[in-house]
Amino acid sequence: MAEWKFFHDTPPEGMVEDLSRVFSLAPEKLERVNKWARENIVGVLADFTGSGAQFEVPEELQMSRRDFSRIMTVLVSLLLHRETGIPSLDNLVSDLKELNIPSDHAERARTLLLDIEVPKEGIEFARKSLFFSRTTIPTLTDVDIVCDLRSVFSLPIGSQEDKERSDSGFLGFVPMVVISLEITDEAAKESTAVFQLSEAELREHISTLQRSLDKLLVVKSKVQV
Repeated sequence: MAEWKFFHDTPPEGMVEDLSRVFSLAPEKLERVNKWARENIVGVLADFTGSGAQFEVPEELQMSRRDFSRIMTVLVSLLLHRETGIPSLDNLVSDLKELNIPSDHAERARTLLLDIEVPKEGIEFARKSLFFSRTTIPTLTDVDIVCDLRSVFSLPIGSQEDKERSDSGFLGFVPMVVISLEITDEAAKESTAVFQLSEAELREHISTLQRSLDKLLVVKSKVQV
C-alpha cells in the first residue's frame, strides 16, 4: 500500500486519469498556463466547479478549450489539497510516480505549480463552494457535437426491392445533430451519453437553456454572489 506524501488518500480513478493526461502535455503549454495562473488564480478559484470544469481560454495562451480546462481543473484540485494553497512539489512529484505516471511527466508538476500562491480564505471558499456544487448529482463536464445530413431512400438499402430498382430511390437529406455529453460523478468517474436531435428539437432545447440562464441571472442580481 502506497504511503502518500501529498495526497490525503488514494486519488479516485477519474482524478488519476486527469493527472496523467495533463502531465503528458508539452511542458511549454504547462508553463504558459502557470504564468497566466499566477495573476488570475484567485478569480479562477471563485468560479471553480470541480472535475471537468469548463474555462474560457485566454487568447494569449493559444490552446484548445479542452486542454485548458483539464489543466486548470488539475491545477486547482492540487491547490485545494493544502491549507495554505502552496503544495509541496517534492511530495507531489513523489506521489505522481507512485500512481505510475512516468517520471519525466511527474516532474512537469513543478512547471505547472511553480510560485502559485493562494490566500487561505480563497482555498476555504473554493472547497466549500465545490462541495455544494458537486454533492449528490453528477456534473456535465464536456459537450461534443456533430452536425450531419442523413440520406433518405424510398426503400431499405440492401432489400430485394432495392436491388431490383434501376435508380437509387434517393429522396433527400434530413439534417440531424449528434450530441455527446461527458458526465463526471461525485467520485470523479466519467461516463458518456450520446443522442441525436432534429433541428426543431435542438432549437427547443437551446431555448430552454437560454430561459434557464436568464432566470439564473435574475437570481444572481438579487443576491451578492
